[in-house]
Amino acid sequence: MSDLSATVADLIAVLENHKNPEKALQMSAYMKYQFPFLGLQNQERKKLSKAFIQEIKKGCPSPPFEILNILWELPEREYQYIAMDLLDKYLQDLTLNDISSVIRFIIHKSWWDSVDLLASHAVGTILSSYPAQQEQYVQSWTTAENIWLSRTALLFQLSYKENTNWPLLQHTCLSLKDSEEFFIQKAIGWGLRQYSKVNAEAVVQFTENHKWKPLSKREGQKWLIKAGYL
Repeated sequence: MSDLSATVADLIAVLENHKNPEKALQMSAYMKYQFPFLGLQNQERKKLSKAFIQEIKKGCPSPPFEILNILWELPEREYQYIAMDLLDKYLQDLTLNDISSVIRFIIHKSWWDSVDLLASHAVGTILSSYPAQQEQYVQSWTTAENIWLSRTALLFQLSYKENTNWPLLQHTCLSLKDSEEFFIQKAIGWGLRQYSKVNAEAVVQFTENHKWKPLSKREGQKWLIKAGYL
């Protein structure tokens, strides 16, 4: 057994010793039975995995995709959460060469809980350093006919604020505005709502000048209405 595998085995032993079958069923139900759970709430999971993450961070100077892949393949959802907690420790070390590895996590075991965090953290961090590459990736994601890649295209700029590529966000929203997918309609609204806090007038004009699905418009204008712009 490799050192990395042994380290993961130690983590599994710790988490298995604290699993809660009753909570596991509740957590799985909340996630529409997409995944099995151990039944560990966020605070407990973070506490139990803290030493593991510290050990990996100390021993791996670069993003440890070998161990992230091992965690991602484990059945219980908590291991994907730990993988994302670990990846967040390496955000500033990620480069464009790593984006395909992150995208693999987005399209494998996909659900909003993983996609939203990966899109706004890892993908967002990478593409913030490569603005000239943003349009290329967004184009490929929105034409891939994968709702999670399309959602990533809409959400990767969530933390960009005044650095948001507004023309690109507009183009992405317009290209997806007729989607019947709940997760796309919601993401359109979320992306627009975030940018409305930076450039309210632009989002007012944009949302009023195009026809949107009701959910997208409602979510996109939520902050504008609260702030008195509409």
